Amino acid sequence: MDKEKTIDIIAKDMSISKEDAQRMYENIGSFSDILKKAVVGYFNGERKNYSYKGVSIKDIMEKENASYLNAIFSMDLLMKNPEILQFYDKFTFKKDRVIGKND
Repeated sequence: MDKEKTIDIIAKDMSISKEDAQRMYENIGSFSDILKKAVVGYFNGERKNYSYKGVSIKDIMEKENASYLNAIFSMDLLMKNPEILQFYDKFTFKKDRVIGKND
């Protein structure tokens, strides 16, 4: 799949601008091997439920009411910042901000 088509799919799936989708596309290169497999699977029509320290992509999808692709990016955030896991049940991650349960 070509870069522009991939960026268009990311923008549509995650409801973000093409500029933001471009940045997200560039971030895929820094993903762990598992998340890279999840992204490739996504573009091939597969939805595997990978997990990290007890939090799965499906968990994130349900908690954030997010798409599979958006959950992959949230999983990347958790993997790169594992200290977030101690607060994970108390917060929901939405694009550029963290929202507390009572917000």
